[in-house]
Amino acid sequence: MRFGLVTVVLTLGFPVPLHATVLAMPPALPRDVSRPFSVTLGMGGGFLALKDNIGFDAAVAWSATIRTAVRILADWNIFAGLDYTNAPKKELVFGNTVLQLGVQKHFIKRFYLRAGVGPSWVTAANEEMSQSVGPGWAFVGGLGYEGVQLPGLALGIEVRSSWSSFANESWHTGALNAFATFY
Repeated sequence: MRFGLVTVVLTLGFPVPLHATVLAMPPALPRDVSRPFSVTLGMGGGFLALKDNIGFDAAVAWSATIRTAVRILADWNIFAGLDYTNAPKKELVFGNTVLQLGVQKHFIKRFYLRAGVGPSWVTAANEEMSQSVGPGWAFVGGLGYEGVQLPGLALGIEVRSSWSSFANESWHTGALNAFATFY
């Protein structure tokens, strides 16, 4: 540290010595989220909804996500992932699986937006039978917040939604997932 003597002359003309400390500024924090490679695992709750010629139906669901990402530019990643949503409804269990490829953009260091596209499948099953529809096309979007950022680990929450289109129906999912990202 370096000390210096600064003299200030007041309007009355009396010199007043002040001791000022000159401190070196700390190095600037990186502005981007630098993660050459990452793996994210998440789980939470949400809904699964069907819209077809008969009408609209929805159910409470649980959701899981896994994705890997590779950095392409500062704060920008390309990711490949799988989102799965599962909802019991009456005597059946419905599931929506979306494989996706997309981009993710970090901003304000802790937030990110992601968007992807890929094939989607819907299943309906019980103890006696299993039926699948697909593949169809799905669009996925998400907004995440990393509440904890440690070296090699980020923990947070993500709001995610997907829309899957098939020949005679469309499926929509929404979820609030807690996640862990390892990098």
